[in-house]
Amino acid sequence: MPDALAKTVPIWCAVMNQLLFGAGEVTVPEHVVGDSERAQLQERLAGWVEDVKALNLDLPRLRATISRPLEPFWITPGSISAHLLLPFPSCSKVICCTASRFIDHPETSDRSYIQGAADDSESWAHGLTPTLFWQHSEQLLETTEDDLPALIQSLIQASKDTGIDEEQATLIRPTSTIFIGTTNTVNTHTFDGTIICSPTSTSTPPDAAGTTTATETSRTLILNCGVGKLGSRALRTQLSRVPPFIQALRARTSDPTILFTCATGRDLSAGVALAVLCLFFDQNGGPVRSEDIVPKPMIDKTFIRQRLAWLTSSKPDINPSRATLQAVNLFLMSDP
Repeated sequence: MPDALAKTVPIWCAVMNQLLFGAGEVTVPEHVVGDSERAQLQERLAGWVEDVKALNLDLPRLRATISRPLEPFWITPGSISAHLLLPFPSCSKVICCTASRFIDHPETSDRSYIQGAADDSESWAHGLTPTLFWQHSEQLLETTEDDLPALIQSLIQASKDTGIDEEQATLIRPTSTIFIGTTNTVNTHTFDGTIICSPTSTSTPPDAAGTTTATETSRTLILNCGVGKLGSRALRTQLSRVPPFIQALRARTSDPTILFTCATGRDLSAGVALAVLCLFFDQNGGPVRSEDIVPKPMIDKTFIRQRLAWLTSSKPDINPSRATLQAVNLFLMSDP
C-alpha cells in the first residue's frame, strides 16, 4: 500500500480532527504500519497540529463543511467489505482505495506491496481524467475492457473538439478577485487582467473572439517561462515584472479580477499568484492599497506558507514544485 494512503491520509485525518473537534488519534492499517511506527506518528501529531494552526486557516468554514470526525478506511483487491458502503453516523469516512495487490512470500510468510504498478494511473488510464470519467461513467462501465482504449481516446478528442473545459478558473479564497486556470481553457475576456506563464511561442487562453494568440497588452502580462525546472528557474527573472503590472491594473480598477495561468494550472501560475497574495493582500484576503504594499522585510517563510494554504485549500490539486517555491521565496525575501 502506498505511504500516501497508509500514513499521509491518516495523519491529515488526525490533524483535522484535533483542529476541528479537539481530539483524534492516528489510525493506520495494522497490517502495513507497525505499532512502533504508529506510536512515533502519534508522538509527532501535536507538532503537526501546531504547524497547521500557524497557517491561520478559516476553521469556522471548515467546521461547516466537515461536521463529523474523519475516519480512514482501506480497500484493496483482497479486502473489499460491504459494510464500508453503509453510512456511519459517528464519522465521515475517508476511503483509501489501492488497486495493487499484496504479493505473498510463502518462504518468509511476508506480504509485500509492489510500488507503482496498478496505482500508477498513467500506466493504464490512457489519458482518462476524473472529470471525463464522471461525465461518461455509465458508458465507460458498460464497455468491455478491450474496447475501452478506443472509447477513451474518442471521448478525449470529443472534449477537445467541442471546447469542453475540464478546468475552469478557480477562485482563490478568501480573496474575491484572484483566479487560477490552465492555459487554453479559460476565456480571459471575463477578467480585468491576466498573467500567463508560458513561452510566448505557445498558444494562450482564448479571448472573446476565440483567438488563441495573445500578446502583451495593458491587461495581459506574459511571463516567458517554459515547463518543469527550466520554467521555475526562468521565473526568478520574471517575477519582478509582476508588481508593476498589478499596480497598473489597480490604477485603472480599484479591485481588479486577475487570472493566473500556466500549462498545468498547478505549478508556475500558483507560484506567481502566491507572490501576488503575499504582496498585495491582507490577512483577510482583502486588497491592500498600492501605497501600503506589504513590505518585503515583513515576509518570512511562515507568512508565505499562510498564503500558500489559501491556494491549496481553494484548489487542492495545486502543487508548486520545490524550484518554483524557491523562486518565489527568493523574490519575496530578498532585499528590494
